[in-house]
Amino acid sequence: MGLVTRVVPNKSAEANTEAVLAAIHKEFQTLLDMGAFVLEEVEEWNDVLRHTPQAEMVFGHMLLGCKHDEMPAEYQKYKRRFVALGNRVFNMFGQTFEEEISHPVPASLGSARFGIAYSCLFPDGVTLHGDVASAYMTTELKGVPKYMRLPKSLWPDWWAKAGYKVPVIRIWKALYGLKRSGADFGDRAWENLTAIGFERVIEVDNAVYLMKTTGL
Repeated sequence: MGLVTRVVPNKSAEANTEAVLAAIHKEFQTLLDMGAFVLEEVEEWNDVLRHTPQAEMVFGHMLLGCKHDEMPAEYQKYKRRFVALGNRVFNMFGQTFEEEISHPVPASLGSARFGIAYSCLFPDGVTLHGDVASAYMTTELKGVPKYMRLPKSLWPDWWAKAGYKVPVIRIWKALYGLKRSGADFGDRAWENLTAIGFERVIEVDNAVYLMKTTGL
């Protein structure tokens, strides 16, 4: 079993097929529904710098891929993920810089194995797993206000008709690709988990939590 995901170039003919365009629309609409940004809040970048000179700007980018590419067509599925190009953050002077911020590293395979091994220590141990859809999008983006330039292919028609030159929209959620998104999500996870009795097991991994209970 290969489980191969093939990258689909944005400028390829395949990227304009009905299946890919449907996947792009679904991803972008999900971000809008979750409040990652609001298209109606569009401003010119120069106007933003007038009222918020410390603001930072990044470009948005749609990643495309075809999952299970080694399988017959009926098993293949187009996957899309809209991200911020956090490796190129611009300040008011148009200079790029790298944010200096530490954040919890996502749980490693070793951490997952630790959880499974721990459950095996108990006669009735049970291992459960789950996934948070668009996990980072559940978290408010903190820090210096960040604005995004969308690819022109994702502009609403009325942006062009309104004559925008360098339109930007503020990023409200911890969008994938931003360096501090992991930090903000990690802080929120820590606050929520410790509030219900979990403790971080720093001897193993910053992303591993344990709840100690008695009488169960």
